[in-house]
Amino acid sequence: MEPGFSGWPKVLFVAFLFPAMMAFLWTQTAHDYASVHLILKEKWWIIAIMAVIIYAVARITASPFHFSDRVSYQGVLVAVPVALVIFGGIAAFKSGGVVWPTVVTVLLGTLFVGIAEELAYRGIILNELGKLYSVNKSVVISSVLFGVMHSVNAMKQPLLNTVTQVILTSIIGLAMAWVYVSSGGNLILVITLHWLYDGFLISPGASSIGVNKFGSLPALLLAVIALALTARNLRTYKGQTLGQLGLS
Repeated sequence: MEPGFSGWPKVLFVAFLFPAMMAFLWTQTAHDYASVHLILKEKWWIIAIMAVIIYAVARITASPFHFSDRVSYQGVLVAVPVALVIFGGIAAFKSGGVVWPTVVTVLLGTLFVGIAEELAYRGIILNELGKLYSVNKSVVISSVLFGVMHSVNAMKQPLLNTVTQVILTSIIGLAMAWVYVSSGGNLILVITLHWLYDGFLISPGASSIGVNKFGSLPALLLAVIALALTARNLRTYKGQTLGQLGLS
């Protein structure tokens, strides 16, 4: 790959590379997806390598990352279900029986997950699509690709669970994409939201309760917020490009 490798070739390359790396991760563990906290405990270093690979691809292909310091009201809205996940995780820890080394490695592993996935799907794919299409089309396509990436999890969980996850993560991808766009390209913000959501959703598996106290409520709330933002933003950004917003 030479600098300047862009457009659909780069989008497809990253869209295939990421699930391929996830598939490799699943081949390296005997745990199923229901014990994902144990997978992260043992294999966080593989996810760290994935993050480095995605970053290297971005640098080699001259991908411009954006690090705005803005926090839009859409980012604040998405932070609400993330806060619920954090409170639910803390409540689970207070129940006792917490294996703190596992919690620490899960938080470390989910940090690398957040970095890798946001670099790939918002930092590279969304921005590349933005060179070709409108904001709305770029957000929708990148979010669907983000959801489809999770189909590889069928290697570690029942197919119906995977289909549900693909749909839900596509919707969550919309939330992260809109936060990224509305904040002027605050990649650190979406990485942080992604990390805290995953980290405090998964790490309670290392407590005596074993699950986040709020269950599926934060995910449902996040989905509702994502769909509401989509309905609004499809009108707000109609006909606009990422270039016009200074993001591509």
